[in-house]
Amino acid sequence: MRLNTLLIVLCCFGFAIQAFALNEKGVENGDVVALTRFLEKEPFSKDAPLARASLLRWEDKSKDVVDLVCPGLLSPIPDKSIPYSGELLAQFVFGSAALQIEDPSKKGNVIAGQVAGMKSLLKAYRSITAQKPSVHIARIEEYAQHESAGNLEAFMEPLVAKECKPSR
Repeated sequence: MRLNTLLIVLCCFGFAIQAFALNEKGVENGDVVALTRFLEKEPFSKDAPLARASLLRWEDKSKDVVDLVCPGLLSPIPDKSIPYSGELLAQFVFGSAALQIEDPSKKGNVIAGQVAGMKSLLKAYRSITAQKPSVHIARIEEYAQHESAGNLEAFMEPLVAKECKPSR
């Protein structure tokens, strides 16, 4: 038990050091997956806002990922009246980016990116609702049910086809 506590403290300290480094050098490709997983597990960490801001700056400049958030796919997010809407939307983007960094062959793969984004959003959502049980977003709960049933990708495919039409 004591060893587990020490490992958790060291892990959190490591992210604090990494967050400090973000101020100095910004996020690099090698940081993306770890920061994304950190935000999935610790959306309320004191380092989370800096990690999100740093990832968003990286995402804006990166040529290694294709950003795509399809209108309607996440509805009602983004909406200021939805609790943690901004954090969840950002997590969706980070999840897609992390997939593309982990597996560059997935760059631009719309289905894979949208599913990875949703899976990351769902992990963050579960972490949020574990700490804030009053938070409930029906649309996200629907995706969570499909993930639990093992058919998230099949559920999302027609939605992605409908909502992710290329712009002209």
